[in-house]
Amino acid sequence: IRSSISNVTLAIGEAEIAFANLEIRKNELLNNLKKLSEKQNDFAQKLEGKYGKGNVNIDTGEFVPTK
Repeated sequence: IRSSISNVTLAIGEAEIAFANLEIRKNELLNNLKKLSEKQNDFAQKLEGKYGKGNVNIDTGEFVPTK
């Protein structure tokens, strides 16, 4: 029984470490998403300053001015 308890305790510790690593990776990905979103917003503002308000069709690349 003692050996089984040790094995379960070890498995719990390994799972906790894996979970902590996933949390770290999740935070890294969220930070990357935030940076990309900021870049996207900056780019959109530059386009708006150059071409005025409108939308870009992602499939065709066509700029459609907002009326």
